[in-house]
Amino acid sequence: MSKFTQYLLLPAALGVLFTGCASQTEDSSTESTTVADDSVKVEVPEIEGAVEASEFCALADELTCAGALGCCGDPEFASVDSCVEQSMCAQGLGKALASEALANGELIYDAVAAGDYLRDFASHTAGCEEQSVDLRRPTFLRGSRDVGEDCSPVGDDITNMFLCADGLECVITVDGETKERKGTCAIEDLSTAPGAEGEACATGEDCSSGMCSDGVCQADLESLYCVSPMPQTPPPNAIPTYLYLDLSGSSSGSTGNVTLTYSKNNTYYRCTITDTLSDGQEKVCAVSSTGDISGPDDQFFDIDMTSNDGIRVDTVCACETANPSTNKCTTEIECAGTFNKAGTSKPGWCSDASFNVWLWANACKKIWVDGDGNGSCTSFEIDMDNSNYTTCES
Repeated sequence: MSKFTQYLLLPAALGVLFTGCASQTEDSSTESTTVADDSVKVEVPEIEGAVEASEFCALADELTCAGALGCCGDPEFASVDSCVEQSMCAQGLGKALASEALANGELIYDAVAAGDYLRDFASHTAGCEEQSVDLRRPTFLRGSRDVGEDCSPVGDDITNMFLCADGLECVITVDGETKERKGTCAIEDLSTAPGAEGEACATGEDCSSGMCSDGVCQADLESLYCVSPMPQTPPPNAIPTYLYLDLSGSSSGSTGNVTLTYSKNNTYYRCTITDTLSDGQEKVCAVSSTGDISGPDDQFFDIDMTSNDGIRVDTVCACETANPSTNKCTTEIECAGTFNKAGTSKPGWCSDASFNVWLWANACKKIWVDGDGNGSCTSFEIDMDNSNYTTCES
């Protein structure tokens, strides 16, 4: 099994997908079903037999959106259909399933394994349970490239990142100046990230989810299943007057200053939050300085913290207008609410790497800014023009 350290851009709107596979397959069919079982909370598609490559995206979409509607306390979609409409398979896994690499056998799709994979996914989604399979690691795809060989994505096409052989992973590094992503096949790191679910803990601060119970880190299931609509294109000439920060979970807070910066079209906008921050708090700060910057005109957010406290960032936004009394944006220009991590040197950056990778490129739903744990990074840059890649700068 190969994997890569960027989370997958998986199924979405139905496209023309390559149907080749590595083994003989049975006919597969699906229908919505409700099992007479008290543990079943959500109606999910019934998946039978092997799943052809051309069917995979549509089924995964249905499962993800069933969870997003049925397992989320406050779903942001009106229906499963409206959720599925925003999926992005054609830009992610769909490209790999329709690729020349799959057609020529360099990338192999196992339809039987894909069916097993989705059935396990469906079983846990039906009960709104923690997933038992790691959906960042597609066991139904395998490549043939050896240690040291290139697996760099080509623009938004991530097909090459699947091409490392079993037991290897595609390790991504990002050039600090050009922002170019470079992938290299390396021995797969099977170690558990600090604070992962199931790891021992004393308090929520020891867990990436912020939740510790009976000495063991727990999954934040509400966060795992809830997904948001893709953001709309921001107004082209809007100027931010406030910046916004939303913290999430438990054991998250800071007594030191937190500085937010938004950069767009070679101009930066900056403010500093000096108040104490606590669990689940939202905060806006008025832009207090602005100026010119050199280099690419990409859109960035930067988060910098002066203390060693840990804050678990759910969302950061630039606001054209805001209400300081409610600490909310009233007109948003740009927001980052999910994140990608560049490389593996700071495994604690990512919190709630949920199975909701099917629809959104950035399954790292929250990041820890923390001076003495959870990756020990107090300064982040978020590249809005490059899939929200998040780079630790200190």
